[in-house]
Amino acid sequence: VVTTHLHPEHTTGELAFPNAKIIRAAAEQKDIDESGMHWVNIFRKRSPERAEILKDAAFRKADELFEKEKTVDLGGVRVRLMYVGPAHTLGDTAFYVEEDKVLFPGDLAMKEIFPAFAMPQSSMRSWLASLEMLERLKPAHVIGSHGDLADGSILAANRERFAREMSAQLGFPVTAAASAEAAVKDKAVVAAASSNTSREPICNHVQNRRHRQYPARHRRRLCRRPHTVRPSGALHRV
Repeated sequence: VVTTHLHPEHTTGELAFPNAKIIRAAAEQKDIDESGMHWVNIFRKRSPERAEILKDAAFRKADELFEKEKTVDLGGVRVRLMYVGPAHTLGDTAFYVEEDKVLFPGDLAMKEIFPAFAMPQSSMRSWLASLEMLERLKPAHVIGSHGDLADGSILAANRERFAREMSAQLGFPVTAAASAEAAVKDKAVVAAASSNTSREPICNHVQNRRHRQYPARHRRRLCRRPHTVRPSGALHRV
């Protein structure tokens, strides 16, 4: 059993396979060890139905860890397990069935939405780099964790849509290729932060409801991070 990242809807189902071997990227295991149950509790609080579903949720410890990449043979079907984080989370992992050109990118590439960059370890810059790396695999089919199935063009489409939204928010052109990454480098990031007209102190928003879900040590880290830009929404100073 392999999973793409620590969030409960992706990982806690492995309990249904008690005799299966768990293989995980070392960074994903670190994520789970440090905040896995914290995220289970967040999901439990979202509704009584989810609380019931997750009442016995837990995480199994991995039987085998890998650092960057590992290939497994599933009875003649070769699958590449690739650590591609930090992006959405610290431990993002993608799976690629080489012979059939099928990519499982987790939450990194979806048709309608971007991944959330809400964790202290989240990185837009690394996410853009991971999309480019996955695009070089030339997958024919991309099976994201949420939403409809897609073909390989979704990887470039995500970067292009990100560039359009960044351009609209920043007020100057951002291209979709390598320079899309520049949109989250210092100059653009500072410009975006400056365009936020809120008079609140720079770290006040980490005390709001969205960020109270994080432990205090994570909120302190959020305050120390450079200014960042969030796509698909208002600009925030972080």
